[in-house]
Amino acid sequence: MLFTKQSFDAFALETLEERMEKIRSEIQPIFQTIGEAAIPLFEESCHEPFYLHIAQHRRRTVYPPAETWAGIGPNKRGYKMDAHFQIGINQAYVFVWLSVIDQPKNQATIAESWLAQKELLDQLPADFTLSPDHTKYDHFLSLCGQPT
Repeated sequence: MLFTKQSFDAFALETLEERMEKIRSEIQPIFQTIGEAAIPLFEESCHEPFYLHIAQHRRRTVYPPAETWAGIGPNKRGYKMDAHFQIGINQAYVFVWLSVIDQPKNQATIAESWLAQKELLDQLPADFTLSPDHTKYDHFLSLCGQPT
């Protein structure tokens, strides 16, 4: 089960109720399938349990989400407190990120580790993007051929 044109069409729906219904029926099952396939790979590689957390957008009362995502990380209670993998979709593209957001508990250790291994970041393929702010789309849209 992969994303289709109908997956992207969810973001054209104008009301919160319509968009959330489409996200729940069309997109969240895809996140579940991806998570079930990816988690054993992460666990084997990292030698610790990983958990899937699919965004529910429960706090939204008016505005429909411009994107939706699932986080895969080592914390059973949530994904934001640790570095985690995130797969998501918006109207323009599907993204897969290694994310560090909302000042995780090991923020200094993570930063020190990445700075100590900067050559690994320099070896990323040209189509990989490093973003200091996951809420800004300008750079991503230019990569996708969309006007910024």
